[in-house]
Amino acid sequence: MSKKKWLIGASACFLVLGLAACSGGESEKASGNEKHSAESSEKKSDDKELNVDAKFDKEKTDKFYNTVTKKLGETANVGDLTITVDSPQVVPDDELSKNKNGQFIKMNITIENKGKKNHKISELLHFNIQKGDTQYFATVVSGATENHLNGNISPGEKQSGIATFDIPKEGDFKFEFSGFSKNRGIWTFTQDDIQPAQ
Repeated sequence: MSKKKWLIGASACFLVLGLAACSGGESEKASGNEKHSAESSEKKSDDKELNVDAKFDKEKTDKFYNTVTKKLGETANVGDLTITVDSPQVVPDDELSKNKNGQFIKMNITIENKGKKNHKISELLHFNIQKGDTQYFATVVSGATENHLNGNISPGEKQSGIATFDIPKEGDFKFEFSGFSKNRGIWTFTQDDIQPAQ
């Protein structure tokens, strides 16, 4: 009887050790897969274009905001701010080194603070360009362009600057300013409105 108990105990012990060895191999394999996955996503992020574009629910977004729609060159009142957006211009290719959606453009923007409090502007947070149901967010290219519109605008102050975007080469576009409230401004333009690089 004790011999049987010993055999059962030894078998159980070998079974536990065998399972531990297998799971150790599996965890090494999983760990290797995680490493490969991390390397792949690292490579993908290196290969990624400079800006991020994303699908969005246009109908839901349109319902959320109180929108003022203007044409290029016109001024919109968005909360305390008056914003004018002028003709976009292509940024010369030789100033940029990454792949792109078709063209890099810079939007020329003037913002005046008519309110009583400071407003901090960030091209990454407050501006985007839409084509259909895709949003293209601003691309900051260090050294390639100057006068990016970022920073504090005090009451009564007016600032002009640019925001740069990587967008397709054809279609109808909307430039959007939003971020402080449910108010936003949209300026519509087409590929024909984009000025060539100088």
